[in-house]
Amino acid sequence: MTMPENQHKPKLERIVMHFKNGRAAKSGDPVIGKNWNGEVFAGHIVDLNPSTSSCNVTVTRAFGPDLQCMSVGSMYHAEDGFNALETPPAFTPPPPPAFVPPPPPSTDQVSPLPQAAEQADADPAQVASN
Repeated sequence: MTMPENQHKPKLERIVMHFKNGRAAKSGDPVIGKNWNGEVFAGHIVDLNPSTSSCNVTVTRAFGPDLQCMSVGSMYHAEDGFNALETPPAFTPPPPPAFVPPPPPSTDQVSPLPQAAEQADADPAQVASN
């Protein structure tokens, strides 16, 4: 019994590296990010090393030296950065509070107005004697 030819060859898995927002990274991509001391940079990926989780990309810049020890997961593709700046934020104002009418007056309470009306109809001599 002979084995199929493809069982003798080990399968090589291709490791795909991703930017901070999940987009797949490849050599030549324009990128933006911040370096170790917080300075913003822009450049192009010239080398990817998928065997490490940090210091896995080299970025060349138009001005200044290449950035050797950068992590692709901490930067963005330049196109995604510009899209984020041009897209207005998805802000939805909260709905106004619902109008709740005041409760109707209770029938248990006696209003002083009817008593005042009864006194006004009464004889002034009787009101003075009370």
